[in-house]
Amino acid sequence: MKNKGLLILITILIILNLVLAYLLFFKKRGMDKNGAHQKYLTEIGFSKSQVDSFMQIREKGRTAIKPIMDSLSQTRNAYLTALAKNPNDTLTIQMLLAKSNDWMYKMDKHNYDNLIETKKLCTPEQLKNFDSLIVEKFLKRNKKPNNKQ
Repeated sequence: MKNKGLLILITILIILNLVLAYLLFFKKRGMDKNGAHQKYLTEIGFSKSQVDSFMQIREKGRTAIKPIMDSLSQTRNAYLTALAKNPNDTLTIQMLLAKSNDWMYKMDKHNYDNLIETKKLCTPEQLKNFDSLIVEKFLKRNKKPNNKQ
């Protein structure tokens, strides 16, 4: 009986995970083609041609990162399933955690590469704005409510 309840709970959590992933990665994109990036592009001072180049980088990046995100999600779901079926199978669980970390590394590396490619679009005058805005954006993203950064 306990296993059935645990299985139902894990199934609910997996479904919630998939719904949240959909909302975070797909719904946000439908709001505005340029989204929040337009603010940063304006503050950096990108010209029309720089914005067009940025949008190409962004679209190419989205296309390339989707299979990585899908693989990460599948690996995390496999981890949760393995944990639910046999929490004592540490070898399988450790292997899935390592695989999940590999996918996270690939995603972070891909984002870093896109950031560097975008930075190359900047003129020397725009670099200072670019650097300060990127630091500001990432600090906001990583700031925790109880963290005194």
